[in-house]
Amino acid sequence: MFDALNKLKDPRKKRGIRHGFHPILKLVLLGFCSRLVCLEHIVEFASGCWDQIKEPLGFTRDNPPDATTIGRVLKKVDRKELEVIFQEWVFNKVQGKEMNASVDGKALRNVCDDKGNPIYMINVFAHDIQMVLAQIEIPNKKGESTVLRDHLKALFDRYPGLRLLTGDAAFNGRDLCKEITYLGRNYLVQIKGNQKKIHEVLKLHFDEEEKKRKADAIVEEKKSHWPENNS
Repeated sequence: MFDALNKLKDPRKKRGIRHGFHPILKLVLLGFCSRLVCLEHIVEFASGCWDQIKEPLGFTRDNPPDATTIGRVLKKVDRKELEVIFQEWVFNKVQGKEMNASVDGKALRNVCDDKGNPIYMINVFAHDIQMVLAQIEIPNKKGESTVLRDHLKALFDRYPGLRLLTGDAAFNGRDLCKEITYLGRNYLVQIKGNQKKIHEVLKLHFDEEEKKRKADAIVEEKKSHWPENNS
């Protein structure tokens, strides 16, 4: 991941720079991996082990950058460019593997757009390999199901080994499910109980299939070999 971050261009002007751009990004990533999401906490963490992490991360100064400096650097990072680099890194990790993934809508904590509105994303998480394959931003006035449908082909093209998508009732839209099967993949989604017609059709279908199919296994109660009046 550190090698991948080195592909990002430093957006700052050279004048007045005290800390390297890539070392700061690597420090933030190290903090995130240590479950630290507050910049002040990352700085406090770095101060406690600075002698051990300074050179490996690429810093040259005796003290870590403060939270204000880190915040200014992060604001200048091109989010789309960073996303492309992460996607390339994930692709190299999962190349040639078959996997299943769950899709779910998420609200980013403490993250807002330029107007102060919270940012909502669709998170595509592969449970088999414990990795996030994609995060798709949900524009205003668009539903999760519609946004995912619009990005399905690109998602499957990027991850040919992705065979199954699972999701909650927000992703049971007919158009989305049709598109998944049209692209040669499978889906498993929940149906809400308040959708009575769909629920009745599904129940009828599974009841009929249950009568047609033989049982996959037969459970037999084991008889005891001990006498009934054993003392």
